[in-house]
Amino acid sequence: MPPQMQEAFVKIREQAKAYLDRQNELQAGANILATSNLDYFQPHHQSEVFRLKGMFQQALDDSLEAHTSFSTSLCLWKQNADAWLAWGQHCDRSYEAACQQAAAYQQQLATAAVQKVPPPPPPSAPLQPSNYLEYAVYCYLQVGTVGEVDVQSCYLQLGK
Repeated sequence: MPPQMQEAFVKIREQAKAYLDRQNELQAGANILATSNLDYFQPHHQSEVFRLKGMFQQALDDSLEAHTSFSTSLCLWKQNADAWLAWGQHCDRSYEAACQQAAAYQQQLATAAVQKVPPPPPPSAPLQPSNYLEYAVYCYLQVGTVGEVDVQSCYLQLGK
């Protein structure tokens, strides 16, 4: 890879990381990644850009797009331990959110039964909570397989 392309990648990555730390500028950071031409980058650099896209989408509460970006990242380069870790953490958060949504729905059903009114329609969740947990476990195991990130924290997360 020519030095100019390496420099361009580093610049994009560093800008994105800086925007990721600023809650009020998340959309600007996401726009930088969305408008970046990845055609000249190596697959591992492309993978990192898609991982960062997933991080922005997650921060912007676009869970489905974040899943897609993490998946794309790993299709480009399966050895990206940071992407496996980020996707696992995202699946963990999605699991917790799905569990909360399911509990809230059960409460609504109970309230409707007590009030003798028709039950509310079920929430439109893309996956069952157990699916998200299964994906998180798989991602954390992959982090251990590629071995570039401290996997200890992943296993501790599974104990929650």
